[in-house]
Amino acid sequence: MKAWKLKKNEEAVSPVIAVILMVAITVVLAAVLYTWALSFIRNEKQTPTIAATAGPTKSDIAVYNDFAVQIEKVDPDPVSVISVDYYLLDDRGIAVPGVQGSVKDIYGLNVDDKYTNVSFQDNDRDGKISPRDQFVVKSRANGGYADAEYSLVLKFSITGDSMNGGGTKLVG
Repeated sequence: MKAWKLKKNEEAVSPVIAVILMVAITVVLAAVLYTWALSFIRNEKQTPTIAATAGPTKSDIAVYNDFAVQIEKVDPDPVSVISVDYYLLDDRGIAVPGVQGSVKDIYGLNVDDKYTNVSFQDNDRDGKISPRDQFVVKSRANGGYADAEYSLVLKFSITGDSMNGGGTKLVG
């Protein structure tokens, strides 16, 4: 048998230091990947917020006695109509029967239709709730269910949380 003789190389990195460096690089890389993946999970389950104002309708899409809820701001990004539900609360905070559903079902409808109490007008036609879009709520004066001081609530269906707090109060 031949015996192997090892030469000592003074320029090489010690095996212990090499292992420590590899472990440190692996830990840093794992932390970066974890943070990156976590950002996707948080965005999907975080309820967006919506700021909206309400007033009487001022366009040809509805009768003038109805209520318009104008979207002013959506944070962090516009929200797909598929993931938003709506419902109407009366002035005591009780849900009005028959005035709730998914925004995708009222997309582009006209509240002049006798079966429609709420409609969503996507003014930028992007399929999302974004600034300058509006909801129109049919008033009692026009055969609907809404009165002044009622509130339109928008709910993020993924989390079940309200996107506009206790709702946007209707103003006539």
